[in-house]
Amino acid sequence: MRILVTTPFLAVPPRGACEHDRMVGIQQLIRLGHDVRVFSFLAAHQTPTFEQEATTYLGRPVQCVNYQPLRPTSVRAVWHRLVAAGRHPALLDGAALPHAQLEVIEAFDTTLARWTPDVAWFDYTNMWPLLERAKMRGVATVMRSLNYEPRHNLDERGRNLANGLRYFGKYLSERTSIQHANAFAAITPADRDQYLKLGRTDCIMLPLRSLPGLLQPPRRPRVRSCLEVFFFGSNYDVSHNRTALLFILKNIVPKVRRAKQGGFRFHLLGAKAPSDLDGLQSEDVRMQGFVPDLDAFLEDMDIALIPSLHGGGMQQKLFEPLCRAFPLVASPRGLAGFPVRDGAHALFANESTEFVKALLRLREPALRAKLSEGANRFAEEHFNATVLDSTVEKLLSGAVNS
Repeated sequence: MRILVTTPFLAVPPRGACEHDRMVGIQQLIRLGHDVRVFSFLAAHQTPTFEQEATTYLGRPVQCVNYQPLRPTSVRAVWHRLVAAGRHPALLDGAALPHAQLEVIEAFDTTLARWTPDVAWFDYTNMWPLLERAKMRGVATVMRSLNYEPRHNLDERGRNLANGLRYFGKYLSERTSIQHANAFAAITPADRDQYLKLGRTDCIMLPLRSLPGLLQPPRRPRVRSCLEVFFFGSNYDVSHNRTALLFILKNIVPKVRRAKQGGFRFHLLGAKAPSDLDGLQSEDVRMQGFVPDLDAFLEDMDIALIPSLHGGGMQQKLFEPLCRAFPLVASPRGLAGFPVRDGAHALFANESTEFVKALLRLREPALRAKLSEGANRFAEEHFNATVLDSTVEKLLSGAVNS
C-alpha cells in the first residue's frame, strides 16, 4: 500500500517521546511492507539539508516544507487567526493555521498529484486542512490523535478568557478531523472515550508506537541501604514536566528525608531544568540533565517515581518505566485510562504523603520484585509489537474500505 505520512517537525535521530513515537510509526509502516513517503516541515533551526538527512535515516523519500509561523500572542497573529476563521471557523485553532498556508497547501497538492497514495496518514488533528485536501482528491485518510487538544490546552495553560478562545478553536479542529477522516485513532483510553462522546463511534486506540522497543524482563531487586530513585521529563520547558519536577523537589524529597534519612537518592533526568533549582542539589538529589545513554544509566536504578499533576495524552515518562519493568510509584490520573492496577502493576499516589509512604513500602525487596513482574506482564500484554502492528493494519484497512 502507498502511504503518505504527514507529520510535524522531525528530528534525526529522534530525542523526545513525541519524536520517537512519530519516527517509529513511520518505520513501522515500512517494516510492515508498505511503500512510504513523508511530508513534513523544517523547524526554525534546521537547514534545507535536513530533508536529505531524514531521507537517508529512513531510507524513504522525505519532503520538508519551510514556513514561518507567527508568534501566537502577537496582535498580527490574533488578527490573522480571526480573518482565517472567516473562511473556516476551525482556523480559530492557531495550531491549524500553518497547515492552511498557501505555500504548504500547494506543496502538499503537488505531492499528491505526483505520487498518488492509497492512504494519507496524519499525526495531529490540527492537520485537518491537509486532510481535507487529500479527501478532495479521493485519497483515503487516517488521523491519529496524539492528544485531545481542548482538554490538554486547559491543563497546560489554565482556565482564563484568552484560553477560552483557544479551547473553542481546538474543539472545532477536533470536530473537523473526526468528521472528515476515513479512519481515526486515539492514543489513550481516556482520549478514545472523549472521541466516542463526540460521535466518532469507530475510534480505536493506538498507543505510543515506541513502547514495544522498550520492553524488558522483570528486574531482580538489589538489597542496598540507599535505593536509587529516578524521575524523567524529556524537556522541562513543558509545563507538566516542570510541575512534576518541582513537586518532587519541594514536596516529596523533604518528607522522605524526615522519614528515612539516607534511605533514597533521587535522580532527576531531562533537559532544560530551571537554573534556579541548582541550589536544591545535594548528596541525595542529583540533577542529571539530558542523559545520552539512558539504558546504561537506568541499569543502576531501583525505583521510578513519576508524579503527573496535569497534562493530557500519553506521557511516556509514566509508561516507559512499566515497559522497562521498574517498580513504579505514579499518579493514577497520568495513566489516562489504561487498566494499570494499584498494588499489582504499580503503586498509586496522589498527595505527597502518599508518595512518601509508597517509597517507604518499596524498601522491601519482595514488593519491588512483585511490581516488576506485574509491570512486565502488563506491558507485554498491552504494548507488544504484534498488538500495535495489528492496530495499524486495522486503521489502514478501515480507511480504504470506508
